[in-house]
Amino acid sequence: MKSFTKIFIVAGSMLAMTAGVHGQSLQQAIGSVDRDLEGALKELADLRTKISSERAPLSKELDELENQVISKNAELQRRQGLRDNRELGIRALEQEVNSKQQEIDYVAGLLRDFVRSFSAQLHVSEKQIFANRIADALGAVDDSNLNQQQLFDVQMKIVGASVDRLNDLFGGYSFSGRAIASTGEVVTGKFALLGPSVYFRSDDQNHVGIAVAQLSSGEVNDATIVTSEVFDKQKIAALIDTGEGSLPLDASLGAAIEVERHKDTFVTHINKGGVVGYMTLSLAMAALLIAIYKVVQVTSFRVPTGDFVLDLAEDVKRGDTESALQKARGFPGIAGAMFEEAVENSSQPRSLIEEYLSVKIIIARRKLESLLPFIAITAAAAPLMGLLGTVVGMIKTFKLITIFGTGDARQLSDGISEALVTTEIGLYVAIPSLIIHGILSRMARGKWGQLEQDAIVFLNDVKED
Repeated sequence: MKSFTKIFIVAGSMLAMTAGVHGQSLQQAIGSVDRDLEGALKELADLRTKISSERAPLSKELDELENQVISKNAELQRRQGLRDNRELGIRALEQEVNSKQQEIDYVAGLLRDFVRSFSAQLHVSEKQIFANRIADALGAVDDSNLNQQQLFDVQMKIVGASVDRLNDLFGGYSFSGRAIASTGEVVTGKFALLGPSVYFRSDDQNHVGIAVAQLSSGEVNDATIVTSEVFDKQKIAALIDTGEGSLPLDASLGAAIEVERHKDTFVTHINKGGVVGYMTLSLAMAALLIAIYKVVQVTSFRVPTGDFVLDLAEDVKRGDTESALQKARGFPGIAGAMFEEAVENSSQPRSLIEEYLSVKIIIARRKLESLLPFIAITAAAAPLMGLLGTVVGMIKTFKLITIFGTGDARQLSDGISEALVTTEIGLYVAIPSLIIHGILSRMARGKWGQLEQDAIVFLNDVKED
């Protein structure tokens, strides 16, 4: 490349010289150019020789560099392969770690649920034994200072305790603890757990019976001791102390005992009705007393038979007024007074005698039907009072919900009981009242209807015209 450059320089010089030597001769110019050309050619030959001598090392160096590039590319590909394999291995390890973590989380959830379910499955008396371990296991879940292995160690203690408990349950086992006696005091003693039944004997031997759960403010406190006359306390105490003996078994798994314990007495049930319940019962008592009085009154109201009326009319027609009056006065009640007045006025016109008889019949009807409307009012008002009690009870329930919320159903039981019991009392009062009113009304109508019929027979027989 340098030789070509010199040639161009020489050519340029020649052109410049040509332009500058207007006075020189052509020969001088040609000679000068030849000399310059010869020098340039020599320089070109030297340059070519130098290039030829330098080409071989450069080619060798280039080959070496190309070989190095090939080697580096191969190393690069090998390292890229290793990197890819490592990335694949890392991904596989990450997937395996995630899978193992999911398994750990699943096992942790199972253990957490097991601790809660184990606590729920325990008899209330057994919670005294496992309470601390259960509390530690539940508290460990929220303890950020514990790692997963430490958490598992705490929870596995509950699993081990549950296995030991199952082994003990096969033959039953006993333990010391406290319970609430029927008197309400907390006593210490010994429990014996046999299957689903738990028995208790206090240290002083005064409280022996079956241990059951007792809810208080929505929470289960200590076991409550249920005693019964059918329980042989000595046998239960002997079983707890010696591990042998006969004892009562509840085939209903405690359901029968719970039903018996929560069975209300009549007074307790009525008390749930509140003020409205007492008002309804007061109305019912008044209606009952009136019903008893009316039954006695209506059944004791005597109505003469047809033969008596015909005999009385025959005496009047024969003019034997004294005999007729004697018979009429001998018949008790309003009926006797009615026929007595009819006999005394038998000489009067038919219309006048009919008026006398009508007055007495009206008096008898009024007497027979007196106080019956009160029973009818009771039958109509009792359901309404029950509805009033329902409204009052629901208002009380909503107030309790506002104060305590809906978490504890026992707090709402008073209002709900009042709402239901008052309706129950109202229906209990209304239905019998309605039936009794119908029966007494029918009996009263029968009595004064028969009396009216006897009056018509007497009047028609005496005044045939």
